Amino acid sequence: MKSRHSNGFSLVELVMASLIVSVAGALLVGGLVAANRSTDLRLHQILSTQWLANQLALLDDTLSGSTAMGGTFLPLDDATWTLSVEPADDPLKPLAKATIIVTRKDLTSHVVTYRPVAEP
Repeated sequence: MKSRHSNGFSLVELVMASLIVSVAGALLVGGLVAANRSTDLRLHQILSTQWLANQLALLDDTLSGSTAMGGTFLPLDDATWTLSVEPADDPLKPLAKATIIVTRKDLTSHVVTYRPVAEP
């Protein structure tokens, strides 16, 4: 006579094993998607911070009047930047306020600095 549990797995055991493997796979894919989003955000932060630091270093020691300019920069073709210079509010009246903003998709980074106004 053969016993009830012969060699091999029952259908219920196979279904349970496939269910466990499916859930583990779904959790793994969800973690990878979240990591990919985080990597894209970090890439934007690193490149924007480097670019803002470079532009801040290249900004003149003295600024004149009100200025606005902008454009795109590499390696992020989908990123734009703007520079605006305007007179500072009180109590920083003798200074000019320079704001540099980098925007990519729905992410924005900016830096603000105050510089003396150039005498004409």
